[in-house]
Amino acid sequence: MYALADLINGIFSLLNMGLLIYIILGLLIQFNVVNLHNQLVSIIYKTLSAIFEPVLRLIRKYLPAINGLDLSPIILFFALRFFHTLIIQDILIPMVTR
Repeated sequence: MYALADLINGIFSLLNMGLLIYIILGLLIQFNVVNLHNQLVSIIYKTLSAIFEPVLRLIRKYLPAINGLDLSPIILFFALRFFHTLIIQDILIPMVTR
């Protein structure tokens, strides 16, 4: 069971790190610090976009931008943390202690 908890912790850590990289890279592209003509930047951004954009789009559908500020990544960070805690503390730990 502890191996499963470690695997879930790793997956959620990768998702959080990937979301943070996606946000920062999007800002760097928006402010023309880097551009999508760079092949490495393009591959990374398109991959992360394919992972996160469907969920972010769903959040944006219910929570529109406030004064041009997109809060959907923050909501996704909180949702990831919530589900991580839910899975580890409320599902796996009770299974281990039985």
